[in-house]
Amino acid sequence: MKFQGKNFFLEYAEHSEEWTKATLTREEFEDFREKEEKLKKVTAENRDKDLEITRLENIITKIKTEVETFKNEQTLLKSELEKKISLLENQNKILTSQNENLLRINRERSNAERKLYPKKLHNGYIVLHQESYNKIFSFKVRGDMRGTFKNYSYNLLLYKYRLETPYLCNIELDSVKKLIIQDLKKYYHLEYLKELPRSAGFFEQIDFEKLLLNLKISTSERFYFIEFSSNVLIKEKES
Repeated sequence: MKFQGKNFFLEYAEHSEEWTKATLTREEFEDFREKEEKLKKVTAENRDKDLEITRLENIITKIKTEVETFKNEQTLLKSELEKKISLLENQNKILTSQNENLLRINRERSNAERKLYPKKLHNGYIVLHQESYNKIFSFKVRGDMRGTFKNYSYNLLLYKYRLETPYLCNIELDSVKKLIIQDLKKYYHLEYLKELPRSAGFFEQIDFEKLLLNLKISTSERFYFIEFSSNVLIKEKES
């Protein structure tokens, strides 16, 4: 590259302030043009990147705004739900209290009607029939990995009962069943089982359990009656 001034025949150093133009060789010009094209390309790429960054920043800002709005809506919704839950819980407490009072009154009236005293303390159940019997429970349990089975057999002494309940027949059966199961657990400490598990461990510990089995509910003209079996003897004074 040559650096020239007004006097075309003189050449100046690159750092001189007297030259006014520079003459490039073809090779230097081609190199300059290549670098210029690269610079234009890089400039365009940087401009595109800046636009993309701006676009992404706008998206992020929008998402943050939406998230914040969603949080606020969720907070409001949570607050409203908590109020509704609190209201329902209070209503449930009131209804439960009213229901308990109605059941207590029902029990006292039925006790008085059947001359069971003290009417406010008697549980309202009358043992009408009681008998003992033996029942054999047999089952198989898979043994080792070879698919063998082990046989188990247990001879249990059970008691069959028929009781009159304090509940009038105008109460729905589903409600009565829940109340009866609760009562038998409360007054006789019996745990309700729909069926006995086929487990040797269970039968080996059965003497430590008080079970309510084979519960059946029937109606009369006035009161509900129940029949069930148990592995424990209910004493008359408990009823």
